[in-house]
Amino acid sequence: MSEAAPSRFRRFRLAGPRLAPGQLWNPVEGDELRRLLEQSGLDVDARRQVADQARAVLGSSYPPASSGEGRRTGLVVGYVQSGKTMSFTAVTAMARDNGYQLVLLLGGTRRLLKKQTVTRLRQDLAVSRTGPSPWFHVDDLRRSDQDAAHLERVLRAGSSGEPPQTAVVTAMKTGGGVRHLAGVVRELLDRGAISDATSVLVVDDEADQAGLNTGADDKPSATFAAIDELRSHLPRHTYLMYTATPQAPLLLDLADMLSPDFVRVLDPGEGYTGGQHFFLDGRDRFVRPLSPVEAAAALDVEDLAAPDSLKAALATYLVGAASATDRTLAMLVHPSHTRDQHERYQRFVRAVLGLWGSCLGDGSEDSQAEEDDFLRPAWRDLHAGGADVPPYDVCLAAVRALCPRVRDLVVNSDQGAAEVDWSSAPAWVLIGGNKLDRGFTVEGLSVTYMPRGTGVGNADTIQQRARFFGYKSAYSTLCRAWMTTESVEAYVNYVEHEQLLRQQLRQLDAQGLGLKQWKRTMVLDTSLRPCRRGVIKLPVLHSQVSGDRWLRLERLTRSVDTDLNRGLVEAVVGGDLRWRRHPRETRAEAPNVVARVSLEEVVKLLLAWSTHPQDRTRLNQYLLLLGVLLDDDPGAAAEVVHMRGGRTRRRSQVSPEDGSVKNLHEGRRPDGGYPGDAVMYDSRAVTVQVFNVEAVRDDERVVVGADLPALALHLPESSGRGVLVEVGS
Repeated sequence: MSEAAPSRFRRFRLAGPRLAPGQLWNPVEGDELRRLLEQSGLDVDARRQVADQARAVLGSSYPPASSGEGRRTGLVVGYVQSGKTMSFTAVTAMARDNGYQLVLLLGGTRRLLKKQTVTRLRQDLAVSRTGPSPWFHVDDLRRSDQDAAHLERVLRAGSSGEPPQTAVVTAMKTGGGVRHLAGVVRELLDRGAISDATSVLVVDDEADQAGLNTGADDKPSATFAAIDELRSHLPRHTYLMYTATPQAPLLLDLADMLSPDFVRVLDPGEGYTGGQHFFLDGRDRFVRPLSPVEAAAALDVEDLAAPDSLKAALATYLVGAASATDRTLAMLVHPSHTRDQHERYQRFVRAVLGLWGSCLGDGSEDSQAEEDDFLRPAWRDLHAGGADVPPYDVCLAAVRALCPRVRDLVVNSDQGAAEVDWSSAPAWVLIGGNKLDRGFTVEGLSVTYMPRGTGVGNADTIQQRARFFGYKSAYSTLCRAWMTTESVEAYVNYVEHEQLLRQQLRQLDAQGLGLKQWKRTMVLDTSLRPCRRGVIKLPVLHSQVSGDRWLRLERLTRSVDTDLNRGLVEAVVGGDLRWRRHPRETRAEAPNVVARVSLEEVVKLLLAWSTHPQDRTRLNQYLLLLGVLLDDDPGAAAEVVHMRGGRTRRRSQVSPEDGSVKNLHEGRRPDGGYPGDAVMYDSRAVTVQVFNVEAVRDDERVVVGADLPALALHLPESSGRGVLVEVGS
């Protein structure tokens, strides 16, 4: 850099040996990030983790010293309720420390969520403080606002030397909200307050929601079009997409302006409890499944009495809330997206609280019945699950005293954007639907009652309903969830899907590789869809790969590098393997022989194998499942069966267009002399059969391909999964 460069640009490294893979530069930790972390309440290790992750994200963005037009898009992936807001707040603070002039935050599609985010952002950044503030924050900026004029002055002051303030502008992520912001930015660009030397970050919170294009290329959806307009007025910027459910951004057309260039994966801090904790390790303790009959009854609007399952959940919540004297706990009732159900359940909650607040412990028949049916079972369940609950009589008295003090609140579009003041009541029951699905934090949530089903099965939407995830290790023994068996299975399936997807993204993150080159593959049960169909613009195949079935790669004479495959076969069968006659072989001449190899070697073979594009898509599905098996057991073995010991078998070419042959497998002989190729496998291990084929035209018996290597692949029955892969990879 030249000696004339402004001082703020001398504090970071644009290159050097300490750059992590994928980083463009090394941001420094300055006063604002240190202040944020010191006041965060996090321990030393957690602070270091937040700082390191912020550096990785910001260091992958355009450095503030650079100029020239350009746009960069990053995907930042966390877990639900794991601290993504803290992450982008730390990135914002570090951006200030390194000379960024402007941060734009698209903070939610609902005012309640946006207000929650803005409140936390202002508090954590200490926007209002004693003495001069380094921050200028404005919310819902309009061109006619006096704030717009001040924003221009802030940006002009920061165009040379140290900016006295960094501007943070927050806006609703709606078509109208982003268009208003884009209009202000366009005027600033026209007036020269923004240029290709202005350092800009755009943060998209819950990036998989609303901003993606659900329309056609020539008629994009409103919010997407507004974001595109906004970005067109920012000559040089980085757009950071924060989400816990990255399926939709990953399945955009690669040419889409929101298709990410890079990914950073956030690790949660100590004490995070998510899908692994609640649905795998602690499923029996946490989940109280609702049968289809119970779920239907819970949603029957003709039923005027509170469902027993709701009363059981409410009793569990109250026993826990009365026992947790060191914190305020909350309950979430999520029956449906319809507002009439919200009002219905509010009536139920109030009726039960009124009854229990008046009768529990008084010796009446009502009290005895309610205790026997709900309170005692709830106390026993929490006690048996390891919760620190007081003796039953003490707890019962505390529950009765707590009932009239519980605050119930319906949260839906009819109720506006009223902010929840958690300190105003010792216990809360929130009742709502979609407004509580995504982003909204229910402080101290311990019990969830969710009789609604999975709907159309969008995996990202179902996962975003998991408001019960979060930093709950201190009171996880008090946490319970009543939900449909369908929802339980969806969450169990999602855990594996999420873990494997994050593992792939983490590898890209660690190697600094771009997402444009990554061929999308996901393990996802076929009962679920990755996201809403309208945003999926990549060609994908999502289907069930069944165990105990054969995948035969029978397209041999078109779009295949036969010489490459011959070399791969020779490397396997010509190696130092202990071949033996297959135990199911019955023929004396040229029998099938089998040898054990490592599963890792099989994966290497299949990764390198040249296939017709139509076979490659299906093979990639199998390869993803083989990767799962290797993750579970890195030392796993497989079997290679050399069919007829390599003797050539003649097969008719079925299609000259794709080079497929007919009946790669030899069938079972009617006389029982040979059981057939299809039984030549080990039910406990992956099996690969290797063939040598001569392809002929059926009509003329003319050889169209000689010495053609072919493969068939068999997985153990337990290995079957739903798999989504990008077609054409």
